[in-house]
Amino acid sequence: MEMKEQVNGSTPDDEDSNSWKGLGFCSKVKYVFQNITVEPLLAFFQVSSVLSTLTTQNLNLQKACRVNLKLSDDVCDGLENKNMSLYADQEVQVQEQVADMLIWQTMIQSSIPCILVIFIGSWSDRNRKRKPCMLVPVVGEIIRNIGLLICVFYFNELKMEVAGLVESIPTSMAGGLTVLYLAAFSYIGDISSLKNRTLRVGLMNLFFGVAWPVGAALSGVLYQKLGFFGVYYISTALYIIAFTYGFVNIKENSGPLPLKESAQTPKSCMYLVMDFFNLKHIKEAFHTTFKRGPGRRWTKIVMLMFTIVVIQGPSHGESGITYFYTRVRFNWNELDYSLFSTFLFMTNIVGVGFSIGVLSHLLKLDDALIGVISCVSKVLAGLAFAFAPSELFFYIGKQTMRKR
Repeated sequence: MEMKEQVNGSTPDDEDSNSWKGLGFCSKVKYVFQNITVEPLLAFFQVSSVLSTLTTQNLNLQKACRVNLKLSDDVCDGLENKNMSLYADQEVQVQEQVADMLIWQTMIQSSIPCILVIFIGSWSDRNRKRKPCMLVPVVGEIIRNIGLLICVFYFNELKMEVAGLVESIPTSMAGGLTVLYLAAFSYIGDISSLKNRTLRVGLMNLFFGVAWPVGAALSGVLYQKLGFFGVYYISTALYIIAFTYGFVNIKENSGPLPLKESAQTPKSCMYLVMDFFNLKHIKEAFHTTFKRGPGRRWTKIVMLMFTIVVIQGPSHGESGITYFYTRVRFNWNELDYSLFSTFLFMTNIVGVGFSIGVLSHLLKLDDALIGVISCVSKVLAGLAFAFAPSELFFYIGKQTMRKR
């Protein structure tokens, strides 16, 4: 079979691409709708997450001002209305309070999901369970939103740190976006043939990518019109829709099992729980990941992990303080930042299309070289953000950060 494929010069990916190109527009639309599975869940989840992020940042600022620092209503109202000419020092003071909380909050939000992924990845593969790994993060977000609603209701009684814990712990314990994304990709791999896997993954990324600018565009407007309660109610409703869709429409796919496992009886709930915390499987996972192989496999894996830390670490930290930075530097409010976030995500989509369509497909550049170009553009964008003298240059800085 391999000899025949080599003689014909075609691969499954080639056949996939040719079959897709051969479809008409209506047939392509029909194919997309027929093959939708996890995509709506991801879209609702992401829209809801982005929608509530800006509101939560404002909640932390207001609690720091009114509850922790106990500044006067005139000062806090002035900060909320962006009267920076009178309250510039107080704005910095409030942001320092929130920044101190972000240190331990980020550690919780990052470390717990990283540990969970080690357990969940091997557990999900062994037991062919993807659906729980997609639904549990949604439940965590629902609990988080309910907790934040309570923090808003008892605004003066609960300090900023309480809201920070409510924001961090349910999401982290449920795995958050990290576990959801892992489970969604695994599920797509399970239900897709080698022939259509590329299209299915692309479709999922399309839904996921479009959800970002939609949530960003709505976040500032809804916060200004509806306030804390309105945004959190809408966000919670979207999470409930995502959970309901996933629970009803996503079906587990056991996939091809080895012959010796095909006759096994269904595993009990207690067995699945005990198996989840079996440390033997964690040892096996590390052994499989870091075992030495041909082509300097071990070195490449370690370097990839290091690269991800170097790239994603600053990006994650930057996203947490960009809104605060623009408030001080450009006197932006929620709507201004919402418009910028929408532009940011749309630019990233264009950048991904440029990298894949032009640099990779047309110019045939090596992936490593494209990665270098991406890193250089990221550095230039960071410098533009830091030293931008005006809002226009700040937007231009984002134009340079088109990354794959």
